Amino acid sequence: MSESRMTSAELIRFFENRITEREQKGFASGTGNRPYAPVLVAYLGEAARRHAALKQAVFRLWPQFCDEICFLALGGVENKYSRPAEGDEGNIELAAGQVSGAITALFGAETHFEDPGCLNVWFVMQTDDFSHVADYDRWVDRIRQFRRKLCDIEAHAVLVVLLNEDFVGHHRSVAQEIRKRLGAYAAGDSSLLPVNSVYLLSNRRSDNVILGSWDDCSHIIASIMAASNSRDIRVGQGGKRRVYTVGYTREEKPLHSIGQVVVHRVIDALTDMMGADEPRMDSGVVSKLGITEQGTLRLLDDAADMIDLPGLEIFPRRDKSNRDVYALSGDSFDALTMGSWRAYLEALLENALQRARGDADTLRRRFEKALESAFGVGELLSLYRRETSIRELLRPRKPSQSENVLSDARAYLRYRFSSDEALVAPFWQAIRYLGVEAEQAAAFWSELVESKQSDYTDVDDSVTEFYSHVCRQYFNRHSDSLREKAREAHTCSELRKLARDVICGVIESDGVFSAGYEEELKARMKYIDREPGVWSYIQSRLTGESVKVYLRPASALDAPQHSILLMNTETALKQALEQTLADGGSQYDYYNTGSGATAEALEIYAVSAAQLV
Repeated sequence: MSESRMTSAELIRFFENRITEREQKGFASGTGNRPYAPVLVAYLGEAARRHAALKQAVFRLWPQFCDEICFLALGGVENKYSRPAEGDEGNIELAAGQVSGAITALFGAETHFEDPGCLNVWFVMQTDDFSHVADYDRWVDRIRQFRRKLCDIEAHAVLVVLLNEDFVGHHRSVAQEIRKRLGAYAAGDSSLLPVNSVYLLSNRRSDNVILGSWDDCSHIIASIMAASNSRDIRVGQGGKRRVYTVGYTREEKPLHSIGQVVVHRVIDALTDMMGADEPRMDSGVVSKLGITEQGTLRLLDDAADMIDLPGLEIFPRRDKSNRDVYALSGDSFDALTMGSWRAYLEALLENALQRARGDADTLRRRFEKALESAFGVGELLSLYRRETSIRELLRPRKPSQSENVLSDARAYLRYRFSSDEALVAPFWQAIRYLGVEAEQAAAFWSELVESKQSDYTDVDDSVTEFYSHVCRQYFNRHSDSLREKAREAHTCSELRKLARDVICGVIESDGVFSAGYEEELKARMKYIDREPGVWSYIQSRLTGESVKVYLRPASALDAPQHSILLMNTETALKQALEQTLADGGSQYDYYNTGSGATAEALEIYAVSAAQLV
């Protein structure tokens, strides 16, 4: 994101990432199920683009094993391998020996798999870039070549096909041909595919929705991998080679909606705290500008006051009277000293002015610092646009001669310092520099405010009401310090940091942001007096029509072969679901993720050849 622009959507992503980080740090290591057998994930061609999302989904379930699962990207020709990219960088090519070493390491004594007797191999194929069914056949051959490399290893191999069935002509025709290939495999011709089973996930769901991305499928693949690598469930480990598809849904905190409410409230509150855009040129503003009642600059007055004045006894006099020379006016003392006082003062002043002029950069920075501490962004912008009005105020007045000689000298030095164009120039430079920065910052913030209009408006009322309340509480407790910080932020980078810091402050202010989705939902429902029925609501979101099948078959699917809930099973919610679902005649397996952040429902369906026509 460019430093010159920040949007509400960017801050919402920042909020979501912070919450996700907190949840990951709070994951109780060792409390969830863990893989009992080694795992290798092999991407076929373009499927490697799924790596970052799939890896994140896998290690959300198996955080302890982030260094013990092997990920490879298979090239289009034999012995062509690479390490899939983590981000924008490209894949890192690997020699065949490096691949063998990585696979061997899965069975090393340092790993924590309970049973290294069988390697679970997951091939992931994505058909977005396929122009002809021959592309599918080519990758199947590549699987055969890789399986031969594993000939000395007992392996259970699964192929996941991410089938693009959108309305682009060649996508549909290629998908139809791939369905036929898979249909023949499902009908019993196991020679067509060198794998033990296939999971077919289409971007056209059973409800005829076309997926905009494969992100949900990354969660699905990770969940199937976890359920398949569990001693308690053992999904898809039977001897008969089958094609399966999946029904899936996920219930979690509505992070995006919560983030939108929090971010919008933060933007609105900070906008109100940044101060008036058009300060009135009253005595208070004039004083904050550093302009005195004598029309001088206070900062230059301070510099003038640093000049040491000599004792008056050293000056020659025209007579030997014993009068108190310190009580004389400047003119009287100058006359008494035959003009030597004024001559000395002018020489002293000229030397001081020369030294001050030579340090103009330091002077400008001091003016900038003083102005920044006194005014907010909107005020600095207004001052920048009203330089003519400020010039009318900065008119040093020559002091009268009514004061005693030293006071008169001090007033004269101050007058001369603020009348010197070279010394006043850094003040105008500071006004202009800060004004230009303020102009950029104001535009930066204005774009942020306007960007809220691009956010969705269908946020649940309970989310809006509850998190608006949480934000109000935070702002009420910290209004004074936040107002001060808002006025101290003058640049785009400072405003970006301010917004993020306040978002983090809101997150830290209430334990609900660290709560699991069940506790969060209870807190939200309690606030709007709808707490009863939370468990039944969650059940409705994890079962029945809420579970969408990621395939549109030619005919209705039979009942699922496995129904699995992946969640923290050491909760009252699990006990409630287990009881009510069993009472309703539904049989579910439970996979313990150890995390209360998310609950997922996974339904495994066998797909026949007729359903793939």
